[in-house]
Amino acid sequence: MENKQATKKLAYKNILVKYWLAFFMVAIFILFTAIQPSFAGISNIITILNTGCIYGIVSMGLNIVMCTGEIDFAVGAELTLSAVAVAKLCSTFTFGNAYVAAVILSLIVAIVFGVVNVFLNVHVGIPAFIATMGTSLVATGICKYLTNSGSIYSSTWPKEFIWLGQGYLFNTIPISTVCLIIIVIIMWVYTEKTKGGKLLFGDNSMLNGLTAIMVGATFFHIGIYNIPGTVLASILVCMIENGMVMLGAPNFAKYLVKSAILLAAVTIVTVIKKRQMKSIG
Repeated sequence: MENKQATKKLAYKNILVKYWLAFFMVAIFILFTAIQPSFAGISNIITILNTGCIYGIVSMGLNIVMCTGEIDFAVGAELTLSAVAVAKLCSTFTFGNAYVAAVILSLIVAIVFGVVNVFLNVHVGIPAFIATMGTSLVATGICKYLTNSGSIYSSTWPKEFIWLGQGYLFNTIPISTVCLIIIVIIMWVYTEKTKGGKLLFGDNSMLNGLTAIMVGATFFHIGIYNIPGTVLASILVCMIENGMVMLGAPNFAKYLVKSAILLAAVTIVTVIKKRQMKSIG
């Protein structure tokens, strides 16, 4: 009888350890809702999801890089450059399906930067953090040149331009959320179900993206960067950020909270990794 109770207790403990991030998300949601009821409003939830989708999509690619034990400091600059490229092309060319062509060209720009990063790291031998930091400065410089170091806006942007970021499927589900779900499914299948994806995880153990990756590694596959954890962590980061804005918290408080979460996640992952290595040794 005692053995059964001990086994049951251990099973509950394992569930809590493995899925604590989901429980913590629910707790954070309840906390902010209790303090500010409008936090649970549909419009605010959609706002969180829309912002979380951006972090989540960026983190999907960064997740793959970190699974290999490397890091990409250019991911934020590449995202900005791609967005600027779409905006600039759509405001310059207004004929036919210019939007589709602009999106394709912006993806090509991002791919080119990715190829350059790989070449510098793998073939030239430059450490990834140095190579990507260099290309991030190049991307940032190009962005400043294209925007004249300011904001970019045009009244000639096609309707499709705002559809991807602000549109809704069946007037309910944000299109950005649909995009994230599709990408998550693809990444999940690749990393969890294919041989090539599984080979990305070896022994190697930016603020929002990096926080999402590190915190995500404390969920589901404990100590391993994984897709489900990254998705939940991305939304969690947005929930905390959004909640603190609604509570009128100063900017420095947001940085303090996110840095504390990042440090805690890094500590947890490091401890887990050390224990895993000891058990193997």
